[in-house]
Parts: sequence; C-alpha cells; structure tokens
Amino acid sequence: MSAMDLVAAVVAAGGELSIEGDRIHYRIPMRAAFLLKELRLKKREVIEHLRERERRNTLAYLRQFLGKQVWTPQGPGKLLAVDDCVTVGLENDRRKHWSDPSKVLPYA
Repeated sequence: MSAMDLVAAVVAAGGELSIEGDRIHYRIPMRAAFLLKELRLKKREVIEHLRERERRNTLAYLRQFLGKQVWTPQGPGKLLAVDDCVTVGLENDRRKHWSDPSKVLPYA
C-alpha cells in the first residue's frame, strides 16, 4: 500500500492524520486499528505525502489573493504568481520567490 493509499484508507475509515515535525498525530477508529502497523512501517513516506499535500493546499488557497497585499518574512508585498513557488513583489521593487508557501500570508 502506498503512502497516498494509506492516508486515503485512514480518512475513509473516519480517521484523521496530521504531522508535527517528524511525528504523525492520528485519530483512528477501533475498526481501522489494523492500519496502525502499516502507518508505522511507512511513517517517513506518509510524512512526506502529508507535507506535500499541505503545500499543495496552501498554494491553492493563495491563488485567490493574486494581485493583493501579502506579508512575507521580508516584509509586505504584492502576490504576483503562485505556481510551484510563490512570487511576491516587495515594496523595494524586488521580487522574491518562496518554495514554502506557508511563509506568505494574505492580509486579513
């Protein structure tokens, strides 16, 4: 079973998975407890899959803010592009690219 299939099986059974650092946090119904062994065996692959899924979800979320003001670790700017990375035009007329989209936050 691939990491993607395993995550899908946990969710289909009514379970939840999240990651914090190198740890997987889970809530799995008793009827799906048999998935825990597989989850432990494929821990690293599942963590990579969950991180990539989170990254894709964040990129999709940011697309609605194209052309709007955002906050970055280097200060405020305008969201210019969202592809495999996030491109922001900073106030000093420089463009900065972030591969980690969680570093770019839209203004509320």
